[in-house]
Amino acid sequence: GGHSLMATRLSSRIRKQFDVSLPLSTIIKYPTVAELAVVLLTGGAHDEHTDPFAVVMALNSVPETDKPPVWFFHGGGGVGWGYFSFVLHLPDRQAYALQSRGFDGTDVLPGSVEEMIDDYVAQMLRVQPEGPFDLIGWSYGGTVAHAIAAELERRGHEVAFLAILDSLPAQEGFAQLAGRAVAEYRADLEEYFGQFVKTDNKEQFLDTMSKVLANNQAVMAKYHSPVYGGDVLFFNAALKDEESWAPLWRPYVQGSIEEHDVQATHGDLHMPGPVSEIFAVINRKLAD
Repeated sequence: GGHSLMATRLSSRIRKQFDVSLPLSTIIKYPTVAELAVVLLTGGAHDEHTDPFAVVMALNSVPETDKPPVWFFHGGGGVGWGYFSFVLHLPDRQAYALQSRGFDGTDVLPGSVEEMIDDYVAQMLRVQPEGPFDLIGWSYGGTVAHAIAAELERRGHEVAFLAILDSLPAQEGFAQLAGRAVAEYRADLEEYFGQFVKTDNKEQFLDTMSKVLANNQAVMAKYHSPVYGGDVLFFNAALKDEESWAPLWRPYVQGSIEEHDVQATHGDLHMPGPVSEIFAVINRKLAD
């Protein structure tokens, strides 16, 4: 999905106001205008010592708390940078994004979603050895978050909270993407990112992301979402062209599915307005 013209104008206004000169490293870390706007609005949402391609990337830094962290899961492109706008609404909770392997040039891409899930669960348990676990995923990340929830549950861990943001079960949306060539994804990324920034110096980044994206879609096309025993909080992007995908999750969720409409398109769910709508609900649930 595209980002709104509002984001473009916002970024332009911010640059003029603060006379911000963005180094190439920052542009590469946050390649869309919406994400750049978040960084600038928050005075720098990231820590310069943080690896932007780490499999477990800290999204914030909070004082020590006895509350468990909140876990976010990457979209199809493999990075979790869009979630920087989400953690503005989590002032007292440490938050992490799980990101795809393959961006460092040495990691082998996962051969299956099962392999991906095993890897992510192992990484999560290093940071948080015991539940309760709080999980949030948007788009591809919602499909991953649901699979993670089922795997944690299977291993005997408590999953206290699972929010799925406008995602499809693996069986319902990925098969038609199987077989797309890396070059097709590469062309899509060039066109998409080219709307917001010059892509001249980001060829390697786009090459890598296209490989990660193609692999993520290919393995998900062969996967079957499991049955998760708990409840799901589902957010529907009400401005997309399709009906809500919440009913499609019924066979894969044994507990309740509580649905909320968000006045946004699928691709704009990380914009400030939609994020505020989403977290008005999520923070009530986390407090409970």
